[in-house]
Amino acid sequence: MSDHDNDSADGRFAPCVSRAVGVTESKQETKKWFIAIVPNNTEKVSSERLERLGYEVFVPTQQKVSIWKDGRRKTRDTILIPGKVLVHCTERQRLDMVSLPFVKKFMVNLAGDKDAYGKRPIAVVPDWQIEKCKFMLGQSQIPVTFTPLTYSPGMDVKIIRGALAGLEGVVTDLNSQQTVVHISIDFLGDATVTIDAIDIEKL
Repeated sequence: MSDHDNDSADGRFAPCVSRAVGVTESKQETKKWFIAIVPNNTEKVSSERLERLGYEVFVPTQQKVSIWKDGRRKTRDTILIPGKVLVHCTERQRLDMVSLPFVKKFMVNLAGDKDAYGKRPIAVVPDWQIEKCKFMLGQSQIPVTFTPLTYSPGMDVKIIRGALAGLEGVVTDLNSQQTVVHISIDFLGDATVTIDAIDIEKL
């Protein structure tokens, strides 16, 4: 999902940020893998903070080697899913986590049916997919690439966060992490606004 380190000469996989820490919970509650959205470039720091609070987290990383102009080689860990931290917790714990200042929100399942309030269900990653991802990352000879959900011109979207939440429009342009949304206003013509891609969802 990231363009970081695209100029790397080769790639090897680094150990992922994934450690189980005991969290007190009710026996009736089942832990699931949720996707917490955090500011870009804070994935590692955010995951460490969550671990200190007792949560089990998973941040897929890839170790890549870059060659400098003077021939020196530098190895660095690259986050494979920018702006996201996978958290293994109960629904009650997830709701508590929303109040943390470094957690923006949790990813929703855009394919899920809306409830009576027009909200889609929170996305849950099956355990077997997490284990499969860890297995793939453990095979150093196999490169792993995550393809992000992308928006395209002409796509109908709805703004779900911020002062313009609730407005619906059409994507007219794309620019890195931001999307230009074209909104038609009756009798007044058309208006455009630049919105962060994480603040909109498909209709």
